[in-house]
Amino acid sequence: MTQETTQIFDSMDGTMDMEPASEQLNLKVEDASTAPNGFHRQPSLRQLTLDDAQVRPEDTFTILLASDCHLGYADRDELRKTDSLRTFEEILRTAKEKQVDFVLLGGDLFHENKPSRSTAQQCASLLRSYCMGDGQVKFQLVSEPEVNFAHVEPQFRRINTEDPDLNINLPVYSIHGNHDDPSGLKYLSELDLLHTYGLINYFGKASDIENIDIYPLLFTKGTTKLALYGLGSIRDERLHRAYLNNRVQMKRPSEATDEWFNLFVLHQNRPAHRGSHNYIPESFLDSFLDLVVWGHEHDPIPEPEHNKERGFEVLQPGSSVATSMSDGEGKQKFCYVVKVCGRRYLVEPIALRTVRPFVIEEIDLKQAGFTKTEANTDTIRLEVETFLAGRMERIIRRVEETKGPHQPKQPLVRLRVDFGDIEPLNPILFGQKFFGRVANPKDIILPLKRKAEKAQMNGHGGVSNGVSKEIKPLIELDTATIEDVLVKYFDDKSDSGLMVFNSKFLTEALRKFVNNEDREAILDAYEYQKAQALQYLSLAEMSGDPGEELLNSLRTFRSENEKYMSDFVNDFEDWRSKGAGKKKGAAASRAAPEAAAPIIQIDESDEEMPPANGTANGRGRGVATTRARGGRARGARGAARGAAATTRASYASSPEIEIPSSASSSQTKTPSTVRSNSTARGTATPRARATTRGRVRGARK
Repeated sequence: MTQETTQIFDSMDGTMDMEPASEQLNLKVEDASTAPNGFHRQPSLRQLTLDDAQVRPEDTFTILLASDCHLGYADRDELRKTDSLRTFEEILRTAKEKQVDFVLLGGDLFHENKPSRSTAQQCASLLRSYCMGDGQVKFQLVSEPEVNFAHVEPQFRRINTEDPDLNINLPVYSIHGNHDDPSGLKYLSELDLLHTYGLINYFGKASDIENIDIYPLLFTKGTTKLALYGLGSIRDERLHRAYLNNRVQMKRPSEATDEWFNLFVLHQNRPAHRGSHNYIPESFLDSFLDLVVWGHEHDPIPEPEHNKERGFEVLQPGSSVATSMSDGEGKQKFCYVVKVCGRRYLVEPIALRTVRPFVIEEIDLKQAGFTKTEANTDTIRLEVETFLAGRMERIIRRVEETKGPHQPKQPLVRLRVDFGDIEPLNPILFGQKFFGRVANPKDIILPLKRKAEKAQMNGHGGVSNGVSKEIKPLIELDTATIEDVLVKYFDDKSDSGLMVFNSKFLTEALRKFVNNEDREAILDAYEYQKAQALQYLSLAEMSGDPGEELLNSLRTFRSENEKYMSDFVNDFEDWRSKGAGKKKGAAASRAAPEAAAPIIQIDESDEEMPPANGTANGRGRGVATTRARGGRARGARGAARGAAATTRASYASSPEIEIPSSASSSQTKTPSTVRSNSTARGTATPRARATTRGRVRGARK
C-alpha cells in the first residue's frame, strides 16, 4: 500500500508543494508571521528553539494538531459538499509529509451527531488510506488502556497500534465535540464506530458526568514522557458547575511526576457565551498543565497564549472549514505541528491551502455617497444595486488572481451593508446574478443598521464629535435559532401559554431532536416533565379551594424548575441515560411516573465557590506488571512492536478500594489496593476504577 500517492479529491494532486503562507487561502487574512494582531510573539521559556542542540529526534514527539474539521458540513450543497473532506485530506497528507508520530484532533470531527452515509464512508476511506500501512511506530503507551478506554467494549479497550489484526503507521487520537457528541440510549457517537473499526483512538469520554475523573494517556519516546489528557464536550453549564463543586479530577502518574509533559485537549466555550456559567474559565484548569489545546472556538490563535495566573499556555487551533459567515471564520485556517522534547515544546502553524476563499466587506452606503431624497426615490435602489454588483465583480476578479492552485474556484462572499434610510435589497434576488460564480449566492448581502448615535458630552460641556457607532444586523441570520424563537414566543404568552411545561426545557429537547437527530428527545421531555409534575402534586399539601391550590402548586413547580433549570436538565439526562425514556404510547405514559427521577431538592446553601486549590495526594500500592506489546509482527513497525515489553503505569483512584483482577485481560493480575487522601468530593461514595497497575497520585496543584 502506498499512502503517499493516495488521492481522494481531484483538487489535491499527489505533488502538492509547500507554498508560503502569504500566498495561500483566504483573502481577509494576514500571514501569521507578520500580522499585527498579536499572533507573532517571542517564544515562551518553555518552548523549544529551532537551534537547540539538545533536541534529539529519538526523544522528540512530533504531533499534527487540528480541530473542528466538521466533516459533512453543507453536504447537500453541490458546490461545498466536499470542502470539509478536502481539507481533512490535506491535514492527513501534511501529517504524512511531516512524518509525525500521531494526529491529535480537538473535537467536532463531524458536523452532525449522525453524519450521512456518504460523509461517514468518505471519512473512513481517508483514514484507511492515510493511516494504515507498514511503518514503525516510535513511541509507546505505558498507561493501562482498560482505564483510558473504559467507555468502549472490553475487547476494544486498546489503541489501534497495539491491535495485532491492524497495521497502523499514523495513529489518530480524537475527543468528541458538541456537534458529534454521544447521544441515545447507549450514549454513542460516530467516533465510537471509528474506534471499533480501528481507524481512530477515541478518548476523553466521561463515563460519569457527575464526578469526572480524567485519566491521561501516558506515552514515552526515548527520554521524553508525554501525558495526554482529553475531555470531550460536556454541556458548559454542567461542566462549569462540576468544576465549582470540585468534581473534576485530573489524575497524575505517581512515578517521576514532574518529568511528564502535560498536554490537555478539551472542547468547550472559552469566552463567556449567553450567561456567566456558559463557559469554562482558564482559572478552573490545573496549574501543573504545560499546554492546553482549546477546541470549539473557530477563531484561530496560532501562537500559544500564556496564562500568568495558572502558568500554562493555551493554543486555540480554530476550525479547518468555515461553517458560518462571521469574522472569525474569515481568518486564515491552520493545522499545527507540535514538537515535545522533555518539558519543552514548539508550535509550528501550517497554513491550510485547500480552504475555500472567504471575503467579508463592510459597506456604508451613506459614506459611499448614496442618500435618499425626494428626487431619487424611484431610482436610488437601482443605483445601489448597480454599485454593489460592481463591488462583487471586483471581489470575484481579485479572488481569481490571488487564490491558491488547490483552493476551490467559487469564493464565499459576505457584504455587510448599512443601507441607512434606503430600503434594503432582496438578498436572494441580488444573489441570482452571481449564481455559479460564488459559493453562497443566496446570502451574499447582510443588511446592517446603525443604532442611533448617543450624544456624548466632552470635558467642556459640549457634544463630542467622535461618537462610536454600534452596528447590528437587520436580520439576525447568523445567530437566530428556532430555539430562541420558541422561547420568545412562549415568554410573550406567559399568561396564556404553558402552565406546567417549561419552554427552555422543551427547546433543549428540540435542539437534541434537530442537531442530534434524537427522535425520542421531545417525547421523553414531555413524559419526564409530566411525571415530575404529577409527583410534585402528589406530595403537595393542599387546603382550601382545590382549583386555586392546584394552580398555585403548578406555578411553584414551574418557578422552581426555571430557577434550577441546569439541575433539572441534568436530572433529565441522567433519567434518559438509565433507560427510563424511549418508551412508547400508553405504556410510556403509565411507566413514566415510576421511572422519573426524584423531585429536585433545593439546597439553600448552594453558593458558587471558586475551585479549591487543595491537593488530593494518594500513595496507592499496586502491582506493576509487564505486557508484551503487539502480537503479530508486520514489517519494521510490527517487529519493533512485537518484541517490545512495556511496564504499564496507572492512575489515582478512589479512597482505598479493593480492585479485583480484570476478566478481560489475558494475563493473571494480582488484586491491588489504591489509596487517595482526596477531600475534594467530601463524603461522596467511593467509585472503584478498573485498574490494577502500579501506584498513582491524583492531585490538583
